[in-house]
Amino acid sequence: MLPAPARQTEYGDSAHAKNFATTVAFSGLNACMQMMGADGLKQEFPLARHLAAAKMEHYLDGTIEIQMW
Repeated sequence: MLPAPARQTEYGDSAHAKNFATTVAFSGLNACMQMMGADGLKQEFPLARHLAAAKMEHYLDGTIEIQMW
């Protein structure tokens, strides 16, 4: 069975932009958390809150995978 061709929807470009922005934000924050270790969870450094917010952006307005198809 051949894969279905990608169809361009009115949300196609915005879904790609959302995917790029949230992936870059999450990977950057994840690298910071890895570098900080357990100190990243302290209240002095809001990295854990920002990491959770970046991950949550993947799911707001629908998941990226659904919007891209």
